[in-house]
This record gives sequence, structure tokens and C-alpha cells, in this order.
Amino acid sequence: MEQRDYLLRQIELMTQTLANLIRRLLGIKEIHEEEAEQATDEMLTEYLNLSLNEILRTPLKDIVELIIEKEGIHETNMDLFAEVLLIHGKVASDAERKRKFLERAYELYQWLDIKSGIFSIERHQKMNEIKFLLGEQE
Repeated sequence: MEQRDYLLRQIELMTQTLANLIRRLLGIKEIHEEEAEQATDEMLTEYLNLSLNEILRTPLKDIVELIIEKEGIHETNMDLFAEVLLIHGKVASDAERKRKFLERAYELYQWLDIKSGIFSIERHQKMNEIKFLLGEQE
């Protein structure tokens, strides 16, 4: 019972943290890539012992597993994590980094789509947006 309560608190804390990070990133009038990456890296390091560079170095096929292994990340807040990667994909100036962020965000949304078993219009809109952004790069 205590273990379950602890896990629920961890998941709630991570959800709150990711939501705050998204608000912070979107609240910046003009999002600068360096500022956004610094804010995200600080949060990821503090709560997950993870960095954006580590996420980008992880092979696409392993990204879900890498994130799921982190305590506090759960299916319920994976969409927030994907949103953070999508924001970084939109502001990245380097084409390769942009592509990697977008591909990883898409992979997380796709995993959620299969795992949840629930159709989400918002999720599919984000997936279509990512496809569009990736198509613009080619």
C-alpha cells in the first residue's frame, strides 16, 4: 500500500513538473533554443537523471524504453514528455537536432496511441503536425 502511494506521488510530481516546464517554455515570448534546452536539461537532470543530449543519442527504437524506465514517468504523463520534445523540435535551429526531437516526439505519441487504446484527436493532431514539420525538412 505504501509502495503504491509512493509511486502515485512520484507520477503526480512528474506530471506537475512536466506541465510547469511546458508552461515555462510556452510562456517565453520568443523561445530561444539555448534557454529552452537549459530549462529542460535542469528539470530532466534533477528529476530523471537524464539530459536532452542523452535522449537525442538514444536510438529511436529504444526511446520509449529509456523514458519508461525513469521513475515517475508513466503512460499518464508520457504525452507531456512528448510535448516537451515537440517544442524543442519546433525551436531547434540545427536541422539534424530538429529531426531527432520530432522523430522522438512522434515515436512517443505513436506508442501512446497503441498503448492507451483510446483515440485522441489532440494526439493525432500533434502527430500530423510532426509529420508536416518533418516533411518540410526534406
